[in-house]
Amino acid sequence: MKKSSLVALAAVMSVGVFAQETQPQLRTPMAVQTRIGLRGGVNLADLSAKNLPSSSMYTEAQAKTSFNAGIFANIPLGGSMLRFQPELNFSSQGGKVQGPSGTTSGGTYEQDLHYVNLPLNFQLMAKNGFFVQTGPQLGYLVSAKIKNPSGTGAPAATDDNKDDFDKLDFSWTGGVGYLSRIGLGVDLRYNLGIANIVADDARAAAPFKGGTWKNSVGQFSLIYQFGAYK
Repeated sequence: MKKSSLVALAAVMSVGVFAQETQPQLRTPMAVQTRIGLRGGVNLADLSAKNLPSSSMYTEAQAKTSFNAGIFANIPLGGSMLRFQPELNFSSQGGKVQGPSGTTSGGTYEQDLHYVNLPLNFQLMAKNGFFVQTGPQLGYLVSAKIKNPSGTGAPAATDDNKDDFDKLDFSWTGGVGYLSRIGLGVDLRYNLGIANIVADDARAAAPFKGGTWKNSVGQFSLIYQFGAYK
């Protein structure tokens, strides 16, 4: 997955967060208070690989499209701009991997990794509704399956390979967004994997044996904050 487009878009939107601060306010700003919200949208998930040994069965291939959904609390900290936003999200992640050519395990396979994530974002929100945010994220692996679209070779058509991965994942999130006066908005973020997700005790026998594999997820979500519209 190309990260440059996400970075460029985030940079452009972050400039717009405070660019309109000098414009006159046409309406009374929303009250600064704690609100509960919902979010859900599309993931563009990938698995990034480094330091793979020559004997590795798979290499990274391309991103897969999936989804995310969750709830959050938006909590003001002191002034009207700084917020703290803990979330609880379900996120379908993973990526597509390539088996060695010329073997029975050759071809492209899809690795599904389903996480319950806990992002802890700090947010700067301007009066015009634009915001930037960043923070750590802890993930718990719920399920993992590797799919072979052809149903031949190794792995089988669908294999449960949860034991090949660590139960916990750690990443860092960053992004931009916009919240309208009616409480509806958009959230664009990128989750950069920090931890190696392959389990130490399963690595010798796992399809992802050796090297370092990390989650890499771009997210585009719709958000709604209850109580924003008065």
